[in-house]
Amino acid sequence: MEHAGGEQPMSGRLPENLDGYPENRMFGRYNPAGGLYVRHADNIIVENFRVRQRNTDYRPPVVLDDVTNSRARELQSTGSESPVMIQTIESSEIMLEGCELD
Repeated sequence: MEHAGGEQPMSGRLPENLDGYPENRMFGRYNPAGGLYVRHADNIIVENFRVRQRNTDYRPPVVLDDVTNSRARELQSTGSESPVMIQTIESSEIMLEGCELD
């Protein structure tokens, strides 16, 4: 995944909008993740995922919000100034393998 980037981190969570799902533009340009945002999910596996922001981005590349039993392997991010590859919010049983920020 490659995009312009250049965004600041979000201070809060996205509001719930059950009638609007799964429209990917329902919140406009606002997204807490620089690459992948997963919410209300179980048993998610993400492998060999790469995020490249053309402009310095301060959001975490991946945000897991209310996710359980998830595994992330071989994630890479370029252009992120986030201190973490994956931010978790009310999530549990998350396993990371071979993830790196460039």
